[in-house]
Amino acid sequence: MKVLMPVKAIEAYCNECGGGMTKEVKLRPIEKCPLYPYRTGKRPKLDINTVLTL
Repeated sequence: MKVLMPVKAIEAYCNECGGGMTKEVKLRPIEKCPLYPYRTGKRPKLDINTVLTL
């Protein structure tokens, strides 16, 4: 079994949700999903104002 880093595991999950099509994942506008910012396998850049309000 291959061990994935968390962001890559999220990317794999999103690809499965998108029917195995990477292009579909990038085009999907499902912003309500808590994994949405990580769907492309990269950590999103955080806005400093968002971090301060958490």
